[in-house]
Amino acid sequence: MLVLLLMVSAAAAWGADKGSLVWSRHKDAHGRYTGTYLYVAKGFNVTFGANYYYGDIDNTGIVFNGGFQKQNFRGGLTLAYQHPLSAHFNLRSSMAVGFLHGDNSPFGDADWKRFQSVYIEPSVGVDYYPVHWLGFYIFAAVGVNLSVIDYEFANPGNDPVKADVFRTLPMVPFGFGWAIPLGRSSGVMLHVELSAHQGVIDSPTLNLDAYPQTKEQNGVRDYGRSINPETGKRTNRWADGYFQAALTLSYRWL
Repeated sequence: MLVLLLMVSAAAAWGADKGSLVWSRHKDAHGRYTGTYLYVAKGFNVTFGANYYYGDIDNTGIVFNGGFQKQNFRGGLTLAYQHPLSAHFNLRSSMAVGFLHGDNSPFGDADWKRFQSVYIEPSVGVDYYPVHWLGFYIFAAVGVNLSVIDYEFANPGNDPVKADVFRTLPMVPFGFGWAIPLGRSSGVMLHVELSAHQGVIDSPTLNLDAYPQTKEQNGVRDYGRSINPETGKRTNRWADGYFQAALTLSYRWL
């Protein structure tokens, strides 16, 4: 699938005198209309994404180690403004909103946990286009996730524990995508983008799922580093986060 998208992007870029090369609406200092590449330019993005949560409330605490979990799917929307920094770099300022969900109760563990949340996530980062005409880019950013989490955790021998909490979490979004021009001079593009939004810490007040790893090892609360006494392996390999597969419509002007 990714190879097919790359081929489509390349064809769109090379076709019709390199489709990503558009004619400026303004004349240069010599009174001539000049050609320039579309990708690195001022513009707006609207992104529709499918979110896949991973973290402490998962079958194993290790993403995909227990297989794909369809109950971890939700969605999100992102609005972004982009501004060129150089010939290959765009500054991206984003505001994302969306939903996350996790539930390990289908696995029959008596100590099951589940949650659902709504979040906003502002971030600032850069897009890097290594080859002007191709439309392929990679990006990285820093941001913060602000979420309201409705959780329900089993409490063996007692009623489940339920609550709504507000949490914040510093995030590092990163990923890659392809931008495909939809018109040689329209400035409109379709992007296919895959990203990970990784939390940088997992503590009682900084998390995505209302539950940090808090099992005690020799009387010491070891957040995010608990050891399974049977396997000797860590029960959580990283902090909470989510993947996103997205389609983006963007408009660039020169």
